[in-house]
Amino acid sequence: MSDFLSSLLAKAAVIVIEVLTTRLVEALIAFVARRFAARAA
Repeated sequence: MSDFLSSLLAKAAVIVIEVLTTRLVEALIAFVARRFAARAA
């Protein structure tokens, strides 16, 4: 039971980390794009 639980927690942690990094990268890209747009304008 504990093995199943730990593997489940590991999978959940991987999913959470992937989602957080994806959000972080998207926010960074949006920020850089806004900076470039402001400089071009």
